[in-house]
Amino acid sequence: MRLLKTSKGIEVNIHEEDLKHIYLKMNGIAISCLSTERIRYEPVSIRSLEYYDVFDVSPVRLFQTIRLYYSELVAALDTYNSYLIIGHNKVTLAAGKLAHQKIIQHKFYEHYYKIYTLSIRTGGGGSECGVSCTNPLVVCRMENKTTSFTGRVDDLKEVVLENVSDLEVCFSVNSETSGFLSGKKFGKINKIIRMTNCQIQIQCDEANSQFKFTICHQNIRGMVETLRLINLEYPTYLLFSVDFKHHKKIIGTSGKHIQRIMKKYDVYVKFMNEKEAAYYPENVICKTPYKNRNNLDLIKNEILSSLDIEEPPAPKSLRTRIELEIPKIYEMILCKAKLMF
Repeated sequence: MRLLKTSKGIEVNIHEEDLKHIYLKMNGIAISCLSTERIRYEPVSIRSLEYYDVFDVSPVRLFQTIRLYYSELVAALDTYNSYLIIGHNKVTLAAGKLAHQKIIQHKFYEHYYKIYTLSIRTGGGGSECGVSCTNPLVVCRMENKTTSFTGRVDDLKEVVLENVSDLEVCFSVNSETSGFLSGKKFGKINKIIRMTNCQIQIQCDEANSQFKFTICHQNIRGMVETLRLINLEYPTYLLFSVDFKHHKKIIGTSGKHIQRIMKKYDVYVKFMNEKEAAYYPENVICKTPYKNRNNLDLIKNEILSSLDIEEPPAPKSLRTRIELEIPKIYEMILCKAKLMF
C-alpha cells in the first residue's frame, strides 16, 4: 500500500494482492489463524467446482459486506463448501453441488442487500458543505461533486447534513426479490411511500434481469426510516425435510390444509418433488418477509406436528341390499333369462 499527497488530498494506492489482508485486518482477524480461504480473488481456477454463477456488484457495497459480515459469510461458505470469488465489479459464487450454490447465493444477498449507498449532491467537499459522518463503520466517498456514504441503515443515522435537502439511494435487486419488495400490484411500495412521504422509482433492466430502485427524500431521518421499512420486506428462508410420502397428507385436499397454515403465519411454503429436491439439500422451503422471520420456526413446528393428523374416514358405500319376495312365475322367467345369456 502506498500513500501519495496530491492537490486534492491523500491518494491511497492498494495492490490487488493486499486487498484481502486489508479486509481481514479491518475485521481484527489474524491472517495466520485463517484456516480456509473461502474468499478469493481472480484469477482463480474453478474447474473442480461444477456449479457457479456470476453477479454484478458495487465494489464499495461489496467491501462493506465483507467488512461488516465477514464471520457470517465465511461460516456459510464453510458450511456449504463454497467459495466467493471477487472480480472487477462482480462476484462469483461457486460450489461443488448445485444445492449448495443456490443456498450460498441466498446467504450472500441477505447481507449484501443490507448495505446501502446514500448519495448527496454537495457541489464540493463534503465537510465544507455541512455533510459529515463520524461513524467508522460508514465509508465516505467524494466524487464528481457528489458525496456518498455506504453502510448499514442503523449506521447511516449518524450522517450529519446541514443545508442539504436532496438525498438519494439507488440499488438493484433480481426479479424475484423485486417482486417480494414491491408486493402485489406494488402494494408494499405504495404503503412505504405513504408512511414516509418519500419517492420511489423502479426501473427494469431486462438485459441483466435486474430491477433498479431509486429512493429520494428531503431529510436523513425520513430516508433512514424508508430504508428500514424496505429491509423488513426482504425475503428470508428456512429449509427442512419431510418424507415425500407425507407431502400429500400435509398439503390436504385441494391444498386447503397447507393454505390455512400459510395464511395463519403469512409464510409461503413449497413442497418439492424428488426432481426439484435434487437442487436443494432439503425438500421443503419456507419464505417470508424479514419482519415475519420468527414465524418460520412456528410454521415448521406446525407442519411437522400435522404428521400426526388422522386420515379422514373413507366415505360409506352408497349400495344398499334389498330383499324381495318374487312370485314363482317371475322367478322362472329370470332363471330362463340367465340361461340364455
